[in-house]
Amino acid sequence: MGVASNNTRAARKNSNAIINFCSKRMTHEQIEELVVALLRIRTVRLEAVRLLKPEHFSKSQESYLALLWTQVLVLHPEYADAESIPYHVLYSHCKEEAHGQEGLMTLDQYKQLLDTDREIDPDDPEDLPGMLYHSYKVIKKEQLDTDFGIKRLKRFLKERALNEPIISQIAEASHRGLVLANPNEFIASFRQLQGQVEAIGRASSSLASRQQEFEARLALSRGRKLLGLRTGLDTLDRMLDGLRDVTVLAAPSNTGKTVLVVQLGVGVARHVENDCAVVVISLDMETDDLHARVLSHLSQLPHRVLIKGSPELRGQPEGPHLNKDDSASYKAGRAGMKEIGERFFLYGEDDIGGELTALRLRQIMDEVRKRSGTTRVLLVLDYLQLIETPEEISGDDLAADKYRIAAVREAVKPRPGIPLHERDAALIVSETRKRISNPKQHSPMANDDVMGSARTVYRAGCVMLLSPMADDQMRRVYVISTNNPKGKATHPECEAHREFLKHDQHLSPMTLEVTKGRDGMERGSTFLEFHFQTSTMTPIEPKPDSESANPQGAADSQAVIQRRERVMNALESFPKGQSISLNKIQAMIGELHPNHTPNKGTLKKDLTSLVQMGRVVGVPTDISNGKVIWYCSFEKSACEGFEPGSTVQDTDGQEVGLAVG
Repeated sequence: MGVASNNTRAARKNSNAIINFCSKRMTHEQIEELVVALLRIRTVRLEAVRLLKPEHFSKSQESYLALLWTQVLVLHPEYADAESIPYHVLYSHCKEEAHGQEGLMTLDQYKQLLDTDREIDPDDPEDLPGMLYHSYKVIKKEQLDTDFGIKRLKRFLKERALNEPIISQIAEASHRGLVLANPNEFIASFRQLQGQVEAIGRASSSLASRQQEFEARLALSRGRKLLGLRTGLDTLDRMLDGLRDVTVLAAPSNTGKTVLVVQLGVGVARHVENDCAVVVISLDMETDDLHARVLSHLSQLPHRVLIKGSPELRGQPEGPHLNKDDSASYKAGRAGMKEIGERFFLYGEDDIGGELTALRLRQIMDEVRKRSGTTRVLLVLDYLQLIETPEEISGDDLAADKYRIAAVREAVKPRPGIPLHERDAALIVSETRKRISNPKQHSPMANDDVMGSARTVYRAGCVMLLSPMADDQMRRVYVISTNNPKGKATHPECEAHREFLKHDQHLSPMTLEVTKGRDGMERGSTFLEFHFQTSTMTPIEPKPDSESANPQGAADSQAVIQRRERVMNALESFPKGQSISLNKIQAMIGELHPNHTPNKGTLKKDLTSLVQMGRVVGVPTDISNGKVIWYCSFEKSACEGFEPGSTVQDTDGQEVGLAVG
């Protein structure tokens, strides 16, 4: 008892010593000198926006300064390159916000912030203009001193961001006779912030002097497979070296851009080695709609089945409303949700509330990072043009685009010293301009098609364009029957194949092109099939030259033959005469041939080819609906003479399937 009491008294004594040591606070006049520098000197403002928070103006008489700094943070992305935010812009924002906080600010504080020379009594020497007027109209340019402003900023941050929090926690712990919880984490966090404050205003080093520090950072990234975030789309991961920095995905309407960014986000969350949480913000969809898309993708259930149930079980008052196969798919989707759920966050238009600014984006990301416990956060924003801009620039497209992209860049801006492989990233969707399309060709897009000004493309680290496949790309990827003597499918024949894929396979062929990439990224194209019923994009490889050059009778490549044989091996594992779901066939292929599980689009294509070859009994509509009737292992000609739908027997009289009509 005596030891505990003595320890408590000692702790209190130590905390009191710390409090007394740090009690030399800045005066109110010194703080106002800092505010002048923050408003008028860009160098000081750029240093402050990273570390200075409105809550650091925590004293009751400083509430007007907290309001002022909040508005500076809101406007900074738009005026990041300006020496100062224009007086009239900042004044109008502060006045509007002050009126909105009526009752929270005293009249005296309102006057301290907003009074101009017209509101003061010229005969009263103590009646002075407010902080804004004083900073912009009274202080002359020649009176501004950058070094002095930096010193004031560092001292204020040491007092409010470093000393006061540690004093508060130590004093509270000592008062209760306790020790700090997680002291190592507390000390590490304190030292990191202390280093950032000390680094403010530090002169840039010469190349020679910073070489050792640079090599230390290089050592952290060397040996890694990817610098950025792994998405699971291998070709894209290789081209980009993982998602990094700010990536813009632009596409026309109804081409699956939201599906693609959500799928990439799911892939990032699934790969635990990314140590990354994903936050998807959609400003034109409700959260439930986003949730349904994620679950449809993970379960591979069509949206209608997910929402309404299996077709044959609809219309009945009580469940079950999912058949056996759909129920299994739903359970698989639920398992996938559980796998990523703690690292995946959805914000629909109903969750945001108010304007979406750089500060609000950063708040959301910090909250997600804290809740998930991850090092990194991927911000997925759908879409860029819906970020609201200040009223005074709403009619200026160039200024509006600059503001929007700056807001995103500011939100993911890395803190000093953060290595490349631990940095946040953003994936933002942008619309493309409507084009007068060539009626004979789906022509590829270019960066000029991205909605807005060139600023959007210029400020992004990576730009990707998603578009329907052009005719020449269709010929490379698909075997298209043609009557053209030259062996090249015509535009109508390409269109007919698109319609076949759309209505029979429920997919749209797409091209994803990386048109801009920095820091080791590769430009180029990859091909995808957009399965619009299940909110999924699957990669598809171009056909070998020989196959696409002779679409009427090209020999299959060795890879295609091997792939089809894996399908046959899986089918042979099932009893004869059964109707087998695609899910079961897919699972069996994965069991027999690890690392060679096909996606459903490829599996349907192979089964259709096997039907046409006579090795599998079924029709394409059966296959597209998720079922395939059992197979016969002899050529289609062996079924000749049988009535369509009748039982086919082998030489031993064993039933082996149904005749093809």
